[in-house]
Amino acid sequence: MKASLYTAAMTLLGGLAAANTPNSDPPEGGNLSLAEENLTEERAAGGESAGLIPSTYKTLFKDDNIEVTWGGRTYFDLGFFSADPSYVDDSGGIAGDGAEFRTVRFFAKGTIYHSVDFKTQIQFTGDGGNKFKDVFIGMKTPIGKVRIGHFKEPFSIEHLTSSRFITFMERSLGDVFAPGRNIGLQVSDYVEELHNFNWALGIFRDSKDGQLSQGEGQYSVTGRLCGTIFNNADFSHVLHLGSALSLRSDTPDDMGMGMTDLTGRPEIHLLADLGGAMIPSEGALHWNLGTAWVNGPISAQAEFFMASVDGGTSGVDADYTGGYLFGSYFLTGEQRSYKANGGRFDRIRMTDSLDGSGGSGAIELKARISMNDFNDGPTDNEINNYSAGVNWYLNPNTRIMLDYIHSEYQSGATDDSLDGLMLRFQIDF
Repeated sequence: MKASLYTAAMTLLGGLAAANTPNSDPPEGGNLSLAEENLTEERAAGGESAGLIPSTYKTLFKDDNIEVTWGGRTYFDLGFFSADPSYVDDSGGIAGDGAEFRTVRFFAKGTIYHSVDFKTQIQFTGDGGNKFKDVFIGMKTPIGKVRIGHFKEPFSIEHLTSSRFITFMERSLGDVFAPGRNIGLQVSDYVEELHNFNWALGIFRDSKDGQLSQGEGQYSVTGRLCGTIFNNADFSHVLHLGSALSLRSDTPDDMGMGMTDLTGRPEIHLLADLGGAMIPSEGALHWNLGTAWVNGPISAQAEFFMASVDGGTSGVDADYTGGYLFGSYFLTGEQRSYKANGGRFDRIRMTDSLDGSGGSGAIELKARISMNDFNDGPTDNEINNYSAGVNWYLNPNTRIMLDYIHSEYQSGATDDSLDGLMLRFQIDF
């Protein structure tokens, strides 16, 4: 299966590249394509994500009515761990040193007749578990942008920020409260004049692999509001505030019982899930409140998460919470790039890339604390993480990340701790 998907993807990309007929002239009537409109909006909103790679090299096909571009990413991780002898994760294993290709993805995206946009992104994994990531079709309508397919539900600035641009190698412990990608229909809009106000509302069905969602009920509704309290013209000084709600109807298991799954790894992908909650339920309400502040090279970001789980007639109600706070500082003067149209972060802007002409790249220092509390209802565990590290951006498309994580896990009367040193080599285009 893996080989056939890979071959098909490469054949598609190669065939489109061979058929490429570049045309730099604007469409008839001088109208901008949807892709060009989006880029113009991003530039105006301080969120242009262009890196070192010219757009002509990323274009597979372009004529007056259709434009298709492609790209990809590769993350290679190394991990070194030291843990208490009693430390055992949910798989029954212990923390051992390791290495992995954390992410290998390719995508194609584009516009058709200046009104419809699309994206198809596939992730390849070493265990053959290839899966859809973003696979959707979108269009502009009088009520906003409509998107249908498999994509991220509108929840949490950390989760909506691409892994290419997050500050740490992995998202915080609180990311288990974010619904992630599912099959759904979403309407959203952005109003620049109203403090860069964003709203999004969608209805979704649980489908983590993006290929099948089947069964009675199992629908969820997720909405998000966010904007800027203040900002200057280039968003080098900005304060973001946002909140999201998700009302979830939990998926029945093989016995016909719904389950709420709030399990996750301890900010280290090489390790298995640790603690959290996997409990019978009829549904849950997830809530998120987040803020982010940037002032030149200094930035801070924090979010609070809560899930109120309805145990139904045969279960136990429970309230779970989580959150994080982190700060970062660019020694070389760069800044995190806030994308107002979308309320998330984008690729950093650099003026001193490591390109053989004397540049040394950008250096970012970072520190984070995060926690999840599952001491309620049928569960009795919590986890607290303390992280620090440094990112070296060789250029806007390449970075080397070093994260140190100290994790403290409590389950009942048992207390365990883990120390991990993680190293990532990352490139995207």
